[in-house]
Amino acid sequence: MTSPVASFDHVAPAVFGLALLGGLAAAILLSARTRRVIRREPTWGCGGILSARTEYTSSAFSKPLMMVFRAVYRPTRQVEALAQVSPYFTQEVRYRAEMEPTFERYGYRPLLRAVLGVASGMKVLQAGSLHAYLGYVLAMAVCLMLLVWWRG
Repeated sequence: MTSPVASFDHVAPAVFGLALLGGLAAAILLSARTRRVIRREPTWGCGGILSARTEYTSSAFSKPLMMVFRAVYRPTRQVEALAQVSPYFTQEVRYRAEMEPTFERYGYRPLLRAVLGVASGMKVLQAGSLHAYLGYVLAMAVCLMLLVWWRG
């Protein structure tokens, strides 16, 4: 291995291995000398109380991708504030977010319809007769032998 710095022109992998083993031995010695005390502390929550309402959801992680692929996902969002006395004192806020299932609508469903159409057409081949199944196997064997003879 070589380095662009002149003073480290040739570095041997054995030196790296010895340095790694030395560091590992030092870590083991230092950890063996200290007593192991397990401390249990609450997670730091920026000064607030952590609850299920303050956790990240999956949409927090997927939002950047939704913004990039907005034309494909077509997200919609509705926010409705319900107030009885004044619009400044809301009693309830309803939030609804949806994504259009673009892949399912234009990719998966047509493929599913095609596969189910072919399967329903092939249903006539499955008659429940052992003689018919043996005939299919025999016909396939003859076709394969003719294919090998024609290619050979």
